[in-house]
Amino acid sequence: HRLSEDGRLLFLKNTSIKPAKRIGGESSAQPAGSNVKSITGENVAMFCKPKVSKSEKGRDPEAMTDGDTTAENSLWRSGETEDSVTIDLDMEVAHTLRGFNLYWADGYPTSYTIETSTDGTTFETVATVTGKAGLNAVKITSTKARYIRVTLKKPATKSGYGLYELEALVEDSEDEDAF
Repeated sequence: HRLSEDGRLLFLKNTSIKPAKRIGGESSAQPAGSNVKSITGENVAMFCKPKVSKSEKGRDPEAMTDGDTTAENSLWRSGETEDSVTIDLDMEVAHTLRGFNLYWADGYPTSYTIETSTDGTTFETVATVTGKAGLNAVKITSTKARYIRVTLKKPATKSGYGLYELEALVEDSEDEDAF
């Protein structure tokens, strides 16, 4: 659960988002002919406020946790870079994570690491991934974490990185309503 901007308590139960379809039936998150299947579960990263080490002007990092996996106006971009970029996410409470879905635009990282932490200081690498455009479904051994760090290494294009959505997934049965 989270607080809305006006201070109301929001319960985010069963907030998994399926990739939206573009006109013509194709989803940019999962290209035609792709056999990649997203990790299922409850997306506990939705509406969290990511912090990034570099961002293109006018491209809010919060776009990567807004639940939209395909809309151009919901795409975070780093801007031109050939350097590594770090994404940090505080989910406000710890969850037992089982995987991640990352929906990349053409500016995907050639490789990246996903790290988790319970205290925001000591991070453990839970996945090292060879990146590709579209959906990257990353299954991990269940791990309890409040913080997520994604370190992007060398973009595939000179225009930098572009991420539609970062989902952190738990089992649907995790009790989000417990205080």
